[in-house]
Amino acid sequence: MDLFQVTADSKDIDLQPASVVEEVAQNINHILSSLRLTMPLDRSFGVDSTLIDKPMPFVQAKYMSDVIAAIHKYEPRAIVKKIDFVDSDYQEGKLVPRVTFMIKDVTANG
Repeated sequence: MDLFQVTADSKDIDLQPASVVEEVAQNINHILSSLRLTMPLDRSFGVDSTLIDKPMPFVQAKYMSDVIAAIHKYEPRAIVKKIDFVDSDYQEGKLVPRVTFMIKDVTANG
């Protein structure tokens, strides 16, 4: 199976993505870019905002756990293979995650 990557950033929403991969990547980006408690009608959507001002190693571990759980819940077509951070600055508190994922075979039975 092919591996794909998405990095958290602000992008315009494409209402007609050209492929399932683009659609799933856009959904994962939306999960990464949303803070929990800010989404009307689903306050559990997104990632934990209470990680701000915590030690970076703790934040990275907790963030990875939250992202995997959120993607599993909100984008079940994706299988997370790896999460790494493409831009980290301990002094500035900057953390930019990159998610490597696969698309589940939706045509398979079971």
